[in-house]
Amino acid sequence: MIMCVFMAKTFLINFAVLDLKLKKWIILQHFQKLKLTNFDLFEQELIHIDLKTDIQSLDIADHVVFSSRNAVKAIEKNGLLETLRKSKIYCVGEKTAELLKRFNFNVEFVAESAFDLANFLILAKPNHITFFCGNLRREELPKLLTENGISVDEHIVYQTTLLNPKFSQKFDGILFFSPSGVRSFCKKNKPDAVAFCLGNTTAISATDYFEEVFVAEEQSIEGLIKTLNENYGYA
Repeated sequence: MIMCVFMAKTFLINFAVLDLKLKKWIILQHFQKLKLTNFDLFEQELIHIDLKTDIQSLDIADHVVFSSRNAVKAIEKNGLLETLRKSKIYCVGEKTAELLKRFNFNVEFVAESAFDLANFLILAKPNHITFFCGNLRREELPKLLTENGISVDEHIVYQTTLLNPKFSQKFDGILFFSPSGVRSFCKKNKPDAVAFCLGNTTAISATDYFEEVFVAEEQSIEGLIKTLNENYGYA
């Protein structure tokens, strides 16, 4: 994963973009579109993702949950997507749903957070689900489902390693794209900036550390930058 920092010289504000999942030029495009100019950009690896490649044939439930795009990528990489065709599919995040639809899956429900998805499934009352996730997934979904009598068959299909960089520079605004990005930053740095988050799950993680947290209404990189733009009064 990449870390980018925007230094807005005109406004005397430094923006750190952490856990970046898109190429640098896309970020630059959005800043230029919003007429946020006069900034510098540098990159640094923040977290590392490893998709498992040794996943064997699985006993799949009638209801399948994906925690993220990486979980979908891991199952596709292991050639197991076709084994899910008869199951009902649920996921966290619009980007995860977009990837599933690209593989011609009909997604029954797309939640903004693991907590929201857990509550939806509790009402739907499946007896058993298959849950594909990473090693750093949050506790809400399996915990809530188990407490409500729903059996959870959990498969960790990718590994996230936090690199925990230490920054000497103080940032005013930080853009987070995943809960793991939040954890990585806060391991060795004070959470004394304003956190701008893509997705409610990321925002929930950020509220564990930061006093001020904003979540983008539009679940996209442009929506996140618009939220930052509005907060600082440049809109």
